[in-house]
Amino acid sequence: MSGTPPAPAPRTLGILLATPEGEASTETVLALARACVARGDEVLLYLVDEGVRNLLREDVSALGSEPGVRLYCCAYGAQRRGIPRAGRAVFCGLYLLHTVLRASDRFLAFT
Repeated sequence: MSGTPPAPAPRTLGILLATPEGEASTETVLALARACVARGDEVLLYLVDEGVRNLLREDVSALGSEPGVRLYCCAYGAQRRGIPRAGRAVFCGLYLLHTVLRASDRFLAFT
């Protein structure tokens, strides 16, 4: 047995972002996601309501291609706001938000 303690098991952070681009909460979510990924944890980010507008930001959209991050977008909210179904997000319904909640060790909502 070595003297080094085992690495902690990866955890999953679920985040709901419902505020539009340009809000301070978007910057907070980006910082949290990057910090979690740097620790080896997983991030499940769900964009809903005005939060779908964040897909227009390259830094938010790019999160969907980073290892350890899964980016989801409410398809209905995107359609209502004219956000194209392109990029690195999975467009889905609210049922998937339920799945994100259940899969998360911790869940934060920015509304």
